[in-house]
Amino acid sequence: MRIVGGKYRGRKITEPTNQNIRPTSDRARESLFNILTHSKFGGLLNGKTVLDVFAGTGALGFEALSRGAREVYFIEQSRRVSNIIKTTAGDLQELDNIKLLTQDATQLGEAVNSFDLILMDAPYLSGQSELSLRALVEGGWLRRNCICCIEIGKQETLQAGNEFEMLDRRYYGAAQFIILRWNG
Repeated sequence: MRIVGGKYRGRKITEPTNQNIRPTSDRARESLFNILTHSKFGGLLNGKTVLDVFAGTGALGFEALSRGAREVYFIEQSRRVSNIIKTTAGDLQELDNIKLLTQDATQLGEAVNSFDLILMDAPYLSGQSELSLRALVEGGWLRRNCICCIEIGKQETLQAGNEFEMLDRRYYGAAQFIILRWNG
C-alpha cells in the first residue's frame, strides 16, 4: 500500500497485520483526492487542518498530508493499530505535523481543534459514521463550511442531518464516497 499523489507519492504506508482493517484502496483514494483537489473543491487541502476518523492505517490522512494539508489529526480507537500510524509518520519524518487521538470516534466530547476537512472510513454496515458525525457536530470539531468525505459500503445509506449539504457521491467497487458540507 502506497501514497498515490503529492510530495510522498510512491512512499509506503505501513501494512496492517490485523485482517479486520480494511484500508481504502489506492484507486479509490486517488479518485477521492483528485475530486478534492481538481473539482469545485480546488485547493481544498493546501494549508488546511484535516481529521482522519476511524483512521486505521492512516492512508487517507497521509494522502492529505502528502497533497498539502498543514496538519492531520488521526482518531483511532485501537492503540495497537495506532502504532501503524506512528510508524508511517516517522518514516515520512512528519511526526511534528500529525496528532494521534486514541479514542472512540462515536463519543468524542469537546473538540481539541476544529477542522476544514473530515475524512471518515468507519467499518461498513456498523452505523458508526452517523454516530461519529453527530459527535463531531456536538463537540464543535467542524469549522464553518467544513467538507466531510465519508466512505461507506455501496449498499449503505447515510443520514447526516439537515445541517449537512450533499455535494457529491461516487461509487468505487464495494465502496461509496459521500461528500458533504457542514452548514452549521
